[in-house]
Amino acid sequence: MSNEQKPRTKSVEQTSMSVPFFTLAAILFLLSIWAVINEVGAKRVWKQYQAEFENIAADQVRAEIEAEVARLQSETTLPDGVDKLPPLPQIEQKLQEAKAVMSSSEYVSIEDQIKKQERTVYLAVQDWKIFKSLDVEHAFFYEEALKKEKTLEEQAARGEATELEVSNAKAES
Repeated sequence: MSNEQKPRTKSVEQTSMSVPFFTLAAILFLLSIWAVINEVGAKRVWKQYQAEFENIAADQVRAEIEAEVARLQSETTLPDGVDKLPPLPQIEQKLQEAKAVMSSSEYVSIEDQIKKQERTVYLAVQDWKIFKSLDVEHAFFYEEALKKEKTLEEQAARGEATELEVSNAKAES
């Protein structure tokens, strides 16, 4: 028997992971630096085309905005038959006159009359709706009574209902 010794191995918990960790961290760091340099420093033709396209699109939008602003400034929308707007003091004076008319007692009384008439019309419409619904209800009950009378007469003819039931049904309707 020989005295052979087994090589001693460390368990996973006891082994140092600093070398693999440092190696992977260094690779990741170098890849990140390469990605930034490649993105910023690389000559890609499509980036130039994209930048030119964005400049052209921005110029077109600016031109459209300027054209619309110029159109709106040159276009004056005045009422028919009016060549130019009156000065601001005249407009303010007319506004004050209109406010005075609207606060006069005559205007207020007319407004009250209009509100009373609107209330009267509203109540009349409500009454009409009520009477209309009652009319529909009475028509429904009348038709039901006619159907019931007809069925009682048919039952009496077959001998299923007495003549007293038929006469009571006629008296109810």
